[in-house]
Amino acid sequence: MAAANRPLRARALHSSELMLRVCSTLVLVPLAIGTAYLGGWPFALFWGAAALGVLWEWISLVAPSEERFMLLTGGAALALAVALAGMGHAWAAVVVLAMGALGAAALTLAQQRAWIAGAVPYAGALAVAPMVLRTDEQDGFLAVLFLFAIVWMTDIGAYFAGRALGGPKLVPQVSPNKTWAGAVGGLLEA
Repeated sequence: MAAANRPLRARALHSSELMLRVCSTLVLVPLAIGTAYLGGWPFALFWGAAALGVLWEWISLVAPSEERFMLLTGGAALALAVALAGMGHAWAAVVVLAMGALGAAALTLAQQRAWIAGAVPYAGALAVAPMVLRTDEQDGFLAVLFLFAIVWMTDIGAYFAGRALGGPKLVPQVSPNKTWAGAVGGLLEA
């Protein structure tokens, strides 16, 4: 649907969402690049905080009644994994994430077990993978910048393709605004 045919309120909502994205980009991009340049603990803390945000969002989607407890248990596993990865022990971080997933699964209801168990390694991979890339002294910073570029281009392509083309929803129960057009647009942009 063309922008001119949309009701004024819908266009205003999309405009304010885009403005929020632009403002958060103006804050987070320099922070991401700056901590990537510095490496070490600033980089680990940045990605640890991002992973906690992902864990919180995931748990609030799949098990809001257990949110606080799962954030504590999953967050403890994430914190230990980030610390281990920050000290150069990537495999130990992976083991901690696996143990955190098993622990979270054991402590939750059966119908939510798989979803909760997946939250810890999913969020942990967000923190540990960039840290492992950054450990290479010669090319680590460039490898992380390349990763950022791919992720950012995918996100931009998906956002604008989804907004411009619309169409059938990708997984409306989980994320009602994501469309197949956006998924394909993000893939092509990357």
